[in-house]
Amino acid sequence: MKIADYDNGVLVLKFFGNDFESGLAEVKELTSPYFIPAGKFWTAPYVDSNIQKLKNHNWIFTEKLNAIINSNIVKEVIIDESKLEGLLPFQKEAVKWLESRNGTGLIADEMGLGKTIEVIGYTNIHQEKYPILVICPASVKMNWGIEIEKWAYNKKYEILYSTRPYEIYENNWIIINYDILKDWVLVLSEMKLKMIILDESQFIANNRTLRAKAVKKLRKVYKNIPIICLSGTPIRNRPSEFFTTLNLIAPKVFPNRYKYLQEFCSPTYNGFGWSYNGASHIDELYELVKPYMLRRTKKEVALELPDKIKTIIPLELEEVEKRNYLDAEGEFAEWLNNHYTTLIKERELLEHLRQLAYLAKRKAMLQWISDFLSTDEKLVVMAYHTMAIDDIYSKFKNVAVKFDGRTNQLDRQKVIDKFQKDEKTKLFIGQINAASVGITLTAAHSLAFVEFTYTPTDHLQAEDRIHRIGQDAEMVNIYYLIGFGTIEEKITKMLNIKNNVVSKVVDGKEDKEFFGEEDILKELIKQYRK
Repeated sequence: MKIADYDNGVLVLKFFGNDFESGLAEVKELTSPYFIPAGKFWTAPYVDSNIQKLKNHNWIFTEKLNAIINSNIVKEVIIDESKLEGLLPFQKEAVKWLESRNGTGLIADEMGLGKTIEVIGYTNIHQEKYPILVICPASVKMNWGIEIEKWAYNKKYEILYSTRPYEIYENNWIIINYDILKDWVLVLSEMKLKMIILDESQFIANNRTLRAKAVKKLRKVYKNIPIICLSGTPIRNRPSEFFTTLNLIAPKVFPNRYKYLQEFCSPTYNGFGWSYNGASHIDELYELVKPYMLRRTKKEVALELPDKIKTIIPLELEEVEKRNYLDAEGEFAEWLNNHYTTLIKERELLEHLRQLAYLAKRKAMLQWISDFLSTDEKLVVMAYHTMAIDDIYSKFKNVAVKFDGRTNQLDRQKVIDKFQKDEKTKLFIGQINAASVGITLTAAHSLAFVEFTYTPTDHLQAEDRIHRIGQDAEMVNIYYLIGFGTIEEKITKMLNIKNNVVSKVVDGKEDKEFFGEEDILKELIKQYRK
C-alpha cells in the first residue's frame, strides 16, 4: 500500500507490504524527498509535479490531501485595511500575502518598494504579536526606529548597541544588528518573542558565520513563531547562498543543507572535496520556493509608484567625533550670540561644522554604502567637499569612479562610460556642483547624498542624473544620509526635502516653494543665535 497525506505544506508519504520497493523507487523520483527516521516516513514538497507523479503511480490519497487538491476556490484574504493607511495597493497585497502565510515567508520585493513598511503593516493587524525582534545591518538600525515611529501602531522600541547584554523591559520592538546578535542570544531567548524579522537576510547566506549561527540558535528556541525575511537580493551569486534563508522559512521543504547542495548547486568534486558554486534543476527549485517568497519588481508595480521616492537615512555618530562636533556647535552658538559680523565669516564657521558632521557620521555612512553595494546594484553618491569624495573613493576604489572639479575634461566622458557600461563598476562618486548637470548616470536606480549644499536646485539637478528619459527603471530612489542631530538635519529640513527628519516622501512631487541659498544661510544662523 502506498499512501500520500498532507501536513502544513508538505506531502507525507508511507508505503509498506508488497509495495515497499516500488514505493521507495517512486518517492525517489519526486522533487526533494526527505526521509524522517523517527516516523519511518518520507516527505516531499507539495508542488504540482510531485502530485502528478504520485497520481501516475496510483498512490492512495487521503481525504485531507484530496480536499487540498480538489479545492478550486481561492480564498480571499480579509484584513482590516483601516490599519494600513498610507500603504500603496501592492504594499497592502504584501500584507495579505503574509497573512495567508501566517506571517512566515520571504518578501523579496525589489529594492525601494517598501519592504519595511509592508512588514510593519502586518504587525499593525496583529497587535498580539509583540515583542518583535528586528535583526538588520548596523547601518539601518536607526532607520528601523524611524519607520516604526511613523508607521507602527505600537511605537515603543529599543535599539541595542552594546556587546554586553542587559535585561530589556517592556519594549514592543527590539532592534539589533547582525554583528552583535551572538552576544545577545541568551537574553533574547528568554524574552518570549512573538515574531522575528530578518532585514537583508542575505547577510546570513554563509551558514558558517557567527551571525548565521546566532540566527539559527534563536530559531531553535522560537520554532513556532512567525519569521519574516526581507531581501531584494536573496541570491547574490549562486543558489548555495539561499539555503539558510529557505531553511528558516520552510524547514519541512528544505530540511537538509547537504541534500539541497547536491540537488540544486551542481556539485563537482575537485580532488579534495565537493564544490557547490554552480546551479542545477533551477526550474524545480523555483517551483519549491514560489509558495514561500513574494517577489515584485519596479516594472511590475510601476503604475502605483511615484517617479521618485526620497528617504532620509539618519546615521549614528561615532562617540568621540560626536563630542567634537557638539563642542564646536556650542562654541559657534556662543560666538554668534556675542558677535555680529558678515555672512562670509558666519558661512566659514558653518562650513567647519559641516565637515565635523561628516567626520562624525563617516563610519556609519561608509557602512551604509557597503551594505547597499552588497545588493549588487549600482549607486551614485553625491558629496560637496573634495575631502569627502577622496575619502569615499579610497574605501571603494576597486569598484568606483569619481568625478569632481579636478577631473580633466578629456577624462570626464571616460569616467561616465565606465560607470554606465562596466558591470564591475558599481559606484559613481560625484561632486554635487560638478556632476549635477550635463551628464547621464542612468545605469543606477539609486542616488545618495552624503553632503548637501544650501541650494535646493543643486540636489534636484543631481537627482535628474539618474532620473532621465531612457532609464530602465520607472522609479528611482533618492537617499539623504544625514548625521543625526547635526547641522545636516537643519539643512535638509530647510531644503524642504521633507517636513521633518523622520518622514518619508512617497508622492515624488516637487511642487513646494524653496528658499534661496542666502535665505537658508540666514535661517541657519538665526536658529543658532536663539
